[in-house]
Parts: sequence; structure tokens; C-alpha cells
Amino acid sequence: MNLDVSVSSTIPKLAWCATCEDGRAWAVCGTGVELSETGLVEGCWDGDFAAFDFENAANFFGSGLKVTGNSLCAVSATHPIDCLFILKGPSRVAVSNSLAFLLEANDIQLPVGPSYGRRFASIANGLENAENQIYLGSQGEIHRVSVANIDIRDGSVGQTAKQTSAAFDSFESYRNYLTTTLAAVFANGADPARTFPYAPLSTCSSGYDWTACSAMAAKLGCREGVTLRTARGGSVDSGRAVLEALGMDAFEFERQSRADAQDFEEAEFIATGMGGEDFIYSAFEPKLGGRVVLTGFFADAAWHIGSDPGLSFERGDNSGASLSEFRLRTGFAHLPMPVVGLGRNTQPSLLNIARDSDMVPFSVGGGYDKPVPRRIAEESGVPRALFGTSKKAASILFHRSATALSPKSLASFREFRDHAPGKGVMYLRQSIWWIWWQIWRSFFYANRKLKIRTPAKLIERALFQNFAVYEYSSPITADLLFLWSLGKVRERYRPSDLTDG
Repeated sequence: MNLDVSVSSTIPKLAWCATCEDGRAWAVCGTGVELSETGLVEGCWDGDFAAFDFENAANFFGSGLKVTGNSLCAVSATHPIDCLFILKGPSRVAVSNSLAFLLEANDIQLPVGPSYGRRFASIANGLENAENQIYLGSQGEIHRVSVANIDIRDGSVGQTAKQTSAAFDSFESYRNYLTTTLAAVFANGADPARTFPYAPLSTCSSGYDWTACSAMAAKLGCREGVTLRTARGGSVDSGRAVLEALGMDAFEFERQSRADAQDFEEAEFIATGMGGEDFIYSAFEPKLGGRVVLTGFFADAAWHIGSDPGLSFERGDNSGASLSEFRLRTGFAHLPMPVVGLGRNTQPSLLNIARDSDMVPFSVGGGYDKPVPRRIAEESGVPRALFGTSKKAASILFHRSATALSPKSLASFREFRDHAPGKGVMYLRQSIWWIWWQIWRSFFYANRKLKIRTPAKLIERALFQNFAVYEYSSPITADLLFLWSLGKVRERYRPSDLTDG
């Protein structure tokens, strides 16, 4: 199968969309995508760039396409923060690393009604329990695909899950795996054969996870880090002191408590379907282009001493998951370090490492205890007093209140909401959601005061199954806000000035 590729400077740098129809395959991509005779790729992996074998990489941070014989293989990242979307239509198959791009390229409008917020957020339940069908209609069906390769041959579609082969029996073996993997990814990103190389950049805060990321990055030659000055509520959360202790240049940015832009900047975060809470990281945009960016997302699943082995990539929130459209436009590869080596078969060993006797000096007790990242940071020279003293939250919660939108966006969204079909049913569903939300808030604060963690978890699961999913199910601030944002982002996927790649 031959793949005809056209490049457009009017769509986001790292976005691509490929279509197979009548035995032909073609793709449109942005100007930051690497092209070869066998396919295209954005991002980097723990292997030789010249080999172009990202489809087999144990750790891949990006997405791409490979042509082999008569088949086309679409390759997702090895973590669920960045995923693919596939359309199986009556006469065509299309796949993209952007839902907005896929919908625009195939002229599909998502209807009002389905619980989009709940479906997208269900990825927190683990890969096995995620609701992945996004659309079902006359033009076919659209599914989200995470941590898998998609094989397309003669109109048929197959899917192969990625498997991690890592094995850890001690802290040293785990740290060595992190070190060798990150070194390989950095080398891949800096390969001189690349048209668009990536240089490492670390993010940092005063917490365990991002401090450990910065410590590992500094060890491997990363010299720059970015941080937000404050967390939600105004408390100090800056990682400047940590970065400076590691010998890195620190770039400190202000956290926005609400959007104030005039061009619907929030939309690209909310249009991912994942709530948009990562909008705060738009402050880092001046430093992100052409970088492989280390973050601490997924740390609770990998490192928290109180975690329980769960399903593949099961976790208690969806932080980081709304970055994808922003990432594609800005042009960076996202490397959430805790996912390196994380999988259903390795999570129990990671948690056992955290509870080993040799980790006791790095365990501080309480509900915010992560010996593994603390040891990584302290043995890298970061003083104990600089990080991990309390858990802080920085995200902005559009999915709870639309008033966090900028004034211009809020006015535009309210107009969209007021003209949406089925308003009566929608407001009834919103009232029911709000009542359950108030019940949870009362329960949450009572639990915080009484400190009854285990019974509380059982009650929460009985009422909500997983609150990290339930809180994204508001018919107005999850579903309608997603559709409004999607409409805004689709406008950037109307390519012109195409050139053959």
C-alpha cells in the first residue's frame, strides 16, 4: 500500500489524519511531523530514530503511521494521555491523533445527548473498563484507541494492545530502567537525522512527582525547567528552589485562576473531552515548542504507597489528559515519567518496591507518602524540606463551573447552550447531577474531618463507582461545553495550501 502525504501549514504542527478507501491511503499532516518512505511520526521513543520502528517501542511518546505491504498501522503512545481516534465508515476507514481533525475531515457532527464527559473520563477506570465509542450514526462509528496499534488491511481493522516487558525487583532496578529509558528517548529526540528535533524540558512543582521528574531529567543533561508559582487557592507551589538545587535554569510562570483570553484559548483543552483542567499549563507555551516535556502525571498509580494494584492505567483522576490539542498545536512531545514501565503486570512490583524495608528512610507517613520519588529526588541532591510537604492541586475546573471561562468564551458558550436541542431534558438531567454532586461534597468533607479512609472509599464506590468519572458527567459543563469547544477547535482543521510530502 502506498501512502500519499500532504503537508499543511494551516493545521496544528503535529496533527495528522489518514484515510483508507478503495485500496488507497492518503494522509494530511502538520508541518512538524517527520516523514519517511514508510510512514510518518510525531514524538520520540526509546530506540534509534533511523530505524523508524516506533510501532515496536516499549516506550513511545507521540503517534504515527507505518505502511507495511498492503496494511497500514496506526500507532498510539504507550500511555493513555495521548490516544488515537478511528472512524469505521460504510466505505472508508480514517484515523487521526485529533478527534476534531477526524470529524472535520469526514464532515461528521456529534449530536447533543450522549454523555460525552462520562465516556471520555471513563479512561480513569483502566483500559479494560473505558467507554471508547464516541459516535455511532449513518456515517459509521468512531472509537477512541489507547495504548494500542491499529492495523488496517483491505477495509478490515484489527487492534493490538501494547505490552510492557519491564521487570523490577528493587528500587535500583527500577531507577536504572527509568534512567536508560529516558536517556534513549532524549537521544532519539535529539537525533541529527530529524527534521524537527526535540530538546528535554522538565516541569516542576513543590510535590513529589514533578520533583522526581526534574531530578531524573537533570541527571541526563536537561538544563531547563518550568514551574507555576501558585496552586489552586493561592498557596505557594513553585518548584524554582528544586530546579535551582538541581543546577537547572528555572522559568517561573503565573497560574491563571480563570481564563482571560479573547480568542477562546480554553477550547483546545476542553475539546479533548477530558474537561480542560490542564489549561493552567498554557502558561508554559513560550518554552514548549520543539521539546520533550517531562511531567509527573500517573504518579499515584505508580508511586503512592497506599495504592492498590488495579486495572491497566487505572487511576483516581484524569490530570494531563486534556493537553493533546494544545500539544499538537504547540509542537512538543509529552513524557509523563511515571508511565515508564507502568502496566498491569508491573504495578504490583512497583508498589512492593515502595513498601520495601530499604525505603523506610524515605517514607514520611500520612496520606501523601511516596517513598520512590522522594528517594529519587533526595539521592539527586534535593533537600527534603523543599518538596513533598503537602499535596496541592493546580488544575482549573471547567467541568464543575463554566464561570471559569473567559468573559468572551462564557458569552459564546451560553448562546450555544441556549440554542441546544432538548433543553428541558438537559436541565432536568443537570438538576439530578447537581443533587448527587452536593451529596458527594458533603460526604467528602465529612470524610476529610473524620479520616475514615477505607469505609469512605467503599461508600464512594457504591454511590459513584468512580468519582473521577462521575464528576465529568454534568450534561451542561461536561457534555455541552465539550461540544461548544469542539466546534471552535474544528475551525483550525480546514486545511489549505497543501504540499506533497
